[in-house]
Amino acid sequence: MKSLLLAVLLLGGPLGTEDYKLVRDPKFGKNLVLLQEFPAKKAATMWRIDDAEVEEVKTDSGEVLKTSSYMFDLSVEGDSDPRSKRLAWLPADSAIISIEFRKEAQPFKTVPRIAGSYKLLHGGEERWVTLDHEALADVHPWEQEDLKEGGFELQGGVREVQLLKVTIKEGAMDVDKVHLRAAGSDELISSESSSGGLGYRVYEFRLTDVEREGLVAVLELDDSPEIVVENLPMGSKAKSAKSSELKQAKAKLESHVVTVPEVHAKGSGDYDLIRGFRWVSSKGKDLGIYPNYQFGGGKKTVSASCMAPSDLPRGAQLQFGVLVGARWETIDFLYEDLKAPK
Repeated sequence: MKSLLLAVLLLGGPLGTEDYKLVRDPKFGKNLVLLQEFPAKKAATMWRIDDAEVEEVKTDSGEVLKTSSYMFDLSVEGDSDPRSKRLAWLPADSAIISIEFRKEAQPFKTVPRIAGSYKLLHGGEERWVTLDHEALADVHPWEQEDLKEGGFELQGGVREVQLLKVTIKEGAMDVDKVHLRAAGSDELISSESSSGGLGYRVYEFRLTDVEREGLVAVLELDDSPEIVVENLPMGSKAKSAKSSELKQAKAKLESHVVTVPEVHAKGSGDYDLIRGFRWVSSKGKDLGIYPNYQFGGGKKTVSASCMAPSDLPRGAQLQFGVLVGARWETIDFLYEDLKAPK
């Protein structure tokens, strides 16, 4: 059995057959997904996949498998884990390449061959610059030396953003997602970020352009009808929402409005990849906080913003990173005799 040619070109040795497998999409349980996992040292050189192509794929029954809309993906540290049904972040010790196919129409036992190619951006050097996120500031040039060396010209500032924090307790493990909905509208507003721990989950919604009067929360449950919670508390202190449906589901919902700073920037530069934002301690240690940020732009232009968590640890600093000096390579791959998921 053959493994990725990537193992020979970049990663210094062949990968065992246990490193890849064909599974059902863990989030929806219908589509077929080919997962290829790389351990820490091998994953460290992997940054972005582009121009991916997969040759015609047939099962042993003769059916041609169609690729999904999001056919090819690379998940690295900080991305959602494609192996997990629930929201979980991929740890620093692995990276995963996934190829997704739509659910087959006929039963099968094996897929004799999956082959194709993609372009991989890898290597290079990360440049991280520390940004002042605490003091409100008008748009001004970011003049850090590391940005200049990376060929960047960025202008940014700090503004205030209001968030609605929705906390689910005592039934959080049964809730798959939470959305907001404006009064009289069917359009769902998705959360900007989510976090949680044992027995609770927190969802944050941006209120900048949202009509606040009559907002309702829509809770999607794993195996039950959705729960609609009206008259959400919108004060500065957390209060419980009253709902007979929540009570019946043995769940509790609290909400309140918080104001947090948001760093934002626009500019251009000769970069290979935006590494995004990260939160570090005063000594530069990564705090493991998943940043709530957005990106836009083209190959040489960028717009970015990052909101501070409402419960940010004292002394935390915000850093912005770019990757410079990386290179693209075309990788051919071939998998053979993949067994159907049980």
